[in-house]
Amino acid sequence: MYFVMFQLPPHDTQEMNIIKASEFNTSNYLNATTAKEYEGTDLTIYEIGAETIRDVKKMTIGFEKVEKLLVVNKTNREVLADAFGDETNDWVGKQVRLDIIKVMFDGQRTNSIALTPVSEKTPQKRKK
Repeated sequence: MYFVMFQLPPHDTQEMNIIKASEFNTSNYLNATTAKEYEGTDLTIYEIGAETIRDVKKMTIGFEKVEKLLVVNKTNREVLADAFGDETNDWVGKQVRLDIIKVMFDGQRTNSIALTPVSEKTPQKRKK
């Protein structure tokens, strides 16, 4: 077996197109890395949906002025249900603050998206 080594000709770096690996993130979903630009921001929920990801049905949230959907984990789902009620249609129009926090996952500390309700659910009218 022979290996041939060669040197590339010198090139002008000003003419070279720079390609960033981050440009190839083709996911349709927010994660702790892609959501950094929204960290500490109050976002308005405009849709609640469900998508099948790896054969598992997952809840998704769409926010106004945010291209990607958020796949909602159990913690965020429970926090939002406590604040806005079990009927997810009632969540539309409500505001949440998006933060990036450290959590333990699979024995490792990792970044995660945490949602905090900004607006609370509308109080139910008492029945007479």
